[in-house]
Amino acid sequence: MPLHITIHHDGWQGENPDGFATSNVHGSVEAYGDAVVNLEHLLSLIRPPKVIENLFEEVIEYLYATNGQVKELYELHKEGAFRKRPINPKGQEFILRAVSRSSQMLLDLWYTAYIKSGEE
Repeated sequence: MPLHITIHHDGWQGENPDGFATSNVHGSVEAYGDAVVNLEHLLSLIRPPKVIENLFEEVIEYLYATNGQVKELYELHKEGAFRKRPINPKGQEFILRAVSRSSQMLLDLWYTAYIKSGEE
């Protein structure tokens, strides 16, 4: 969820030339995610776990990539892509991409910890 790592976590803060919502964004996007994430589809987007060799570098890369999705999320929110009825394919695709990316990172982190815990 890109809103977890930005000052714009529940509405656009500061200068707002694009006219994005300034409140009540986070909850509505998460509720939309709850409504549209299909476990079967989500699992098809996740690959087998891998050992992360350079943990710091990969986590930083992941955080920058996630933060890079904030403006896209606000653009989709502005055009109504996160309304539950009817399901908007653009909103659903964004959410599935975000959830699968975060799920993959968590899976890889756990797997790395497991494998590396056996090393001396």
